[in-house]
Amino acid sequence: MRILLMNQKQQVFDIVTSLIEGWETLEINTAKQLDLTMALTKKNLANLQRAVYVGVPVRVGTGRDFHIYAIQSFKASDSEITLTGIEEAYDDLDAYGYLPEYRMKDWQFKDVADRVFKGTRWQFGNIPDIPKSTVYVYYISRLEGLKKLVNAFGVETDFVYTIQNNVITKRTVNFYQRLGKDTYKRFVYGSNALSIAREESRLNIYTAAVGMGKGEEKTDEAGNSTGGYGRKIRFDTVSWSKANGDPVDKPLGQEWVEYPDSTAKWGYSDGKPRTAIWTFDDIEDRTELLRATYDKLIENARPLVQFVSDITRIGDLSLGDSVIIVRHDIGIVYKARVFKIHRNLLDYTQTTVEIGDYLVKSQAEREDETQDQIDNTNDRIDETNNYVDDTKEEIEKNTDQKLDENSKNDQQYALDSANGRSKNYYGDTEPTGAIEGDLWFKGALGTGAVTMYKFIDGKWVEMFPEGRDEELKAAMKKADEETEKMIKAAGFDNAQQLYYAVNNNKNNIVDIRANVNGLQSTVTNNQNNTNSRFTQLSNLFDMKISNTENSLSSQITQKVNSIKLEVRGSGSNSYLYLNGSQVELGGSNIHINGNTYIENGAINNAAIANLDAGKIVSGQLNSIDITGQSRIDLRPWSGGQGTQISADYGISTSGTLEVYGWTRIHNTVDIYGTTSVVGSFYCDRLFINGTEFRP
Repeated sequence: MRILLMNQKQQVFDIVTSLIEGWETLEINTAKQLDLTMALTKKNLANLQRAVYVGVPVRVGTGRDFHIYAIQSFKASDSEITLTGIEEAYDDLDAYGYLPEYRMKDWQFKDVADRVFKGTRWQFGNIPDIPKSTVYVYYISRLEGLKKLVNAFGVETDFVYTIQNNVITKRTVNFYQRLGKDTYKRFVYGSNALSIAREESRLNIYTAAVGMGKGEEKTDEAGNSTGGYGRKIRFDTVSWSKANGDPVDKPLGQEWVEYPDSTAKWGYSDGKPRTAIWTFDDIEDRTELLRATYDKLIENARPLVQFVSDITRIGDLSLGDSVIIVRHDIGIVYKARVFKIHRNLLDYTQTTVEIGDYLVKSQAEREDETQDQIDNTNDRIDETNNYVDDTKEEIEKNTDQKLDENSKNDQQYALDSANGRSKNYYGDTEPTGAIEGDLWFKGALGTGAVTMYKFIDGKWVEMFPEGRDEELKAAMKKADEETEKMIKAAGFDNAQQLYYAVNNNKNNIVDIRANVNGLQSTVTNNQNNTNSRFTQLSNLFDMKISNTENSLSSQITQKVNSIKLEVRGSGSNSYLYLNGSQVELGGSNIHINGNTYIENGAINNAAIANLDAGKIVSGQLNSIDITGQSRIDLRPWSGGQGTQISADYGISTSGTLEVYGWTRIHNTVDIYGTTSVVGSFYCDRLFINGTEFRP
């Protein structure tokens, strides 16, 4: 296989020689990867220092079609060189220009793709015929725009380069509703042909499902369509019978379809099925809805399984190809796709494929999925807010205009409409300079009747004449449908829900922000002035609840080496702080309830108020200063029959000193005031009122 080396200008200057090992990893809607190992030669080393890109044939014998990889790194050891590369298309689209703000609502797929790839070197190959969708972009890379395109339309991509005369002559991107083909190859679960790479848990299994389709079209008393839609259709009026060749029994009136074998194995302990509710907004036929619901149920009525095999055991397969998996253990036959191929560039028979449910995802893929969900949610919120803001602004402008008493004359007023593409005119004089789609509200500045006109084909056409024509009625129906679609796309069932949601936004605000550094969530209720904030980083967890009206808050902050709990009030706060070597407790009032144990029995430098000396049990008390009317009761010391008081610098007392029993005091006793001694009393030196007494 010819593996091409290319310079910065993407010109072929040589081919790889002495290849020891080569692998190409292909995966649906994921950048292809290349891993090469070659002999350490002067030529190879010099070539890799010059090379920027590597070209690999799409398949053996495909001639001019290649996959191109941007070299990410190469490393030379004692005897070999290893090289890794990533698909150049992803590297190209990541920084080749950018996409400004585009709001592509209900656009055809090709029109959106044109916007994403406009100004690049790519041209389109296969373009699928699929329904319209909506994509919003705002100053992002083309690669991010491609991800939005793929997610919105559910397509799969393939990038191919054509090389002629050692240069790239064409870059082609192909879009498919689904890569690959149905091969009709059958493999039995548990056979030697397939090895189970991973089997998922049973938590996401459903054994019955309720299906809902498109809303039923509303009609008037004459049976004519009103342009609105009511409840979604269901398949309760459709019956299935295994005796008639249907896959399961489903009687009339039953709103769900069940797969009994799966319920018996994975249902609830009381025999009830695990039931899902799925919506298919594009299905209008009840029989078709039942079939679609059943097909999806089969995919979810079993544990998800990921298989791995090689070409020698299962034959040649391409990325996206489908095979049939037979599970005799649960009586299910279902299709499984090839979602990843590890292609051996030296020996194609050693190529391995991964089939089935894609269960093992990288951290980067999981982060991308999370970010996509956040982006989609933000897009819906932005679109809804923009729609509401534009509508509100136009209403306010129009209201102010009409209420301006000084403007109620024949003067003509023109205001931009909410969509910014047309103008609304107000006044009695026929406007000039109008363009297609402009509206004129004749008489809007006076007190009489208002007549609405629209500028169509170069003239003003009254919109509501007697017996208006069917064309205008159809146009209004379409406008109603588009409005309803936009409301539903924003996540609301009807305009009333949208109104309440927007109205409540002034009192309740939820803000979720996420990026590669962490996640922050804030919930605010402006009615009661409360706010809760949650922050999670790789090295920090912080949660705070506060009331801004009375300055109350509680907070928990956890870091790698410390935890702090804090409650703040008006003018006071209390806290508990712990780290690897310290526990700190603070507050205006600290109440410790229950048994308290101090391991080494020591409290250093403590100030204890209202201490009852009768509660002190100690063998020795040092440096005691007793003032006021105080009393010390001394029990016999362990070395004799009496009580011993010792002091390095003497004992001094003012007031009355009463000593009972046999007492001995080492060193000097200096007494001021009244002293009463009952029993024996011994000391080295005795001073009374400043005069020393000797025995």
